[in-house]
Amino acid sequence: MPTLSGAMRPAVKVGKSRERLACSACRDRKLKCDRNTPCGSCVRRRDAASCSYEPPGDNSGHSRQHQAHAETRLERLEQLVELLAGQRTNNTSTAATEITPPGMVAEEPSAEANTGSTALTLDVPQLSYSGTTHWLAVLEDIQTLGPTPQSSAGEVIDTETAGVSPTETGLGVMFGAGALHSRSVGEVLNRHLPSRRDTDRLVSTFFRTRSYIIPFIHSSQFLRHYHDFWTNPGEMSPLWVSILFSILYIAANITKPEGETERAGRKFSDAAAQCLILGEYFRPKAFVVEALLLYIQSLYITSLELPPELGSILGLVIHLATISGYHRESMTANCSPFTKEMRRRTWSVCVQLDLLVSFHMGLPCKTRFSAADTHIPSNLLDFDFDEDSIRLPVPRPDNELTGVSFCSIKHRFVPVFEKILHHVLTARTHRATDTEVDSLDGELKDVYRNLPEIFRPQPIANSVVDPPSLVTTRLCISFMYYKCICALHRPHVTSLRLNSIQECYTASVALIRDITYLYAECRPGGQFDTEEWFMKSITWCDLLLGATTLCLVLCTTSQKAGEYRIDEPGALALLEEARGVINAEQAKGNKKDSTRVLSLVNATISHIGRQDNNETTSLVAGLPTFPSINVEQASQQEDWCWTRSETNAHNDTSWAYLE
Repeated sequence: MPTLSGAMRPAVKVGKSRERLACSACRDRKLKCDRNTPCGSCVRRRDAASCSYEPPGDNSGHSRQHQAHAETRLERLEQLVELLAGQRTNNTSTAATEITPPGMVAEEPSAEANTGSTALTLDVPQLSYSGTTHWLAVLEDIQTLGPTPQSSAGEVIDTETAGVSPTETGLGVMFGAGALHSRSVGEVLNRHLPSRRDTDRLVSTFFRTRSYIIPFIHSSQFLRHYHDFWTNPGEMSPLWVSILFSILYIAANITKPEGETERAGRKFSDAAAQCLILGEYFRPKAFVVEALLLYIQSLYITSLELPPELGSILGLVIHLATISGYHRESMTANCSPFTKEMRRRTWSVCVQLDLLVSFHMGLPCKTRFSAADTHIPSNLLDFDFDEDSIRLPVPRPDNELTGVSFCSIKHRFVPVFEKILHHVLTARTHRATDTEVDSLDGELKDVYRNLPEIFRPQPIANSVVDPPSLVTTRLCISFMYYKCICALHRPHVTSLRLNSIQECYTASVALIRDITYLYAECRPGGQFDTEEWFMKSITWCDLLLGATTLCLVLCTTSQKAGEYRIDEPGALALLEEARGVINAEQAKGNKKDSTRVLSLVNATISHIGRQDNNETTSLVAGLPTFPSINVEQASQQEDWCWTRSETNAHNDTSWAYLE
């Protein structure tokens, strides 16, 4: 029987001699190259030494070498397929590290393997889905108002993100990409652990500034494990060592020098991932849920974008926590009071993180509130209880700020948050009734009204004497409330439902107003310069959602703003502020998610501004008409303009990818 590699072996062609216009590293990674020496891509990867250009000449030898390498990769694939087929036939199950053919393990990695390339790349189109809670879905609603805004000709969107590819480090390491995995915890420690003094400083920074957002790490228990670790580092669980490296990674980003745009301490994130692999993170065992949960949090509070792989790891965390019984109070009957309380904290963070990430990805959550009976964490400080506690003390009053307040107050929104997420993501043959919407709206408002006095929202400018942790807790709660309002009412805006328009307008204005103010105050020297983590991925998605929702409201009501009590000049001023924030982040290279939103904001400001100046605009059924957009052009062009078009938006399929 002919082999796969034999059947696919191409005939040798003599290539035409020509000058290489990209450096070798960019050509191997298939990246854009600015042809400088060294090029920008290599500089961002901190690999300027490998930036080199091949002179023109006979490349037949290179072709033969490339062909031989491709054949070797195909042969490896055949071995893997045969082994997997044999295992399936025998109904055997082995660990992920045991399915690799022995010949592949013993072989030294090639230069290409070290860059994170896989054994074989199949050209399969990538499909993605984002539900109605994602800001992209708002663009689909704007599409229904008329043909959509079109990019200006000649403008090209730079889709290359700055920094190292995520498949080379961090999450990519956990999925087998990037550098060769370490063989032991000792090897990871030798490579990545700083001196005791530097480690002490970073750990201290974490517990002084960030521990309140990660309540499942008990400070006293951690300190005991920390001392044991330095006594005999090699004897500690790899999963606990992963927790330590995630803490170092968070702290390194807190203490990074002013103006540094690339995430600091990336080596700590890589080390945490390596330790998760060594600790077999896919199996339920001690520290595994906490290690994975902290690793996920270390990523989303230090990055502006949510990595798509985050959902896969989060799903595994929920699965492991459920298998281990974190969701059931009855599972802790034989546990100590300390263990019970720490499991409650861990499960609460699991549920909240699952809801938040699922919401912003527009996907159903993995947890079900009705399937869990674990209690809300008690309002206690870490020194109120410890591993030797016979019973838990009486919880502190809800109005008293503790290290767990950030978690326990948000947990009150979990039931209604899950209901709203399920409601808006349910596949329907008809629009939800007003009764359904109003019922969920009332339930959400009841939770919001019944918050303890200290956590009720108030203007940020009136919080100058409050601890930053209290202000961020208030803001986080209000952002949860406002984005739930946007998600619940946004599908009914284009049908001109008065209450939904007003609710979306109020919520989107509040989101943009507070986030743009917070953005300025989180910069060095600002009121909340120690809380810059709060302006990362989750809050950034809230800003994009608020901006697109406000654009939708303005476009829907542009001819009758007075009837809906909408302050157009004030709304446009807020969009200008949002545009300034987005432009500032784009200048740092954060363009992946914000380019389309920025284009929409620009188009809305231009369109509404022309109307205010009594300039002529074309209308479709009394609503603003926007020119059609081609899906291919959307990925290549940037600034949208508002021009006349006779295309019917309801028959335009060019935006089907937003569904």
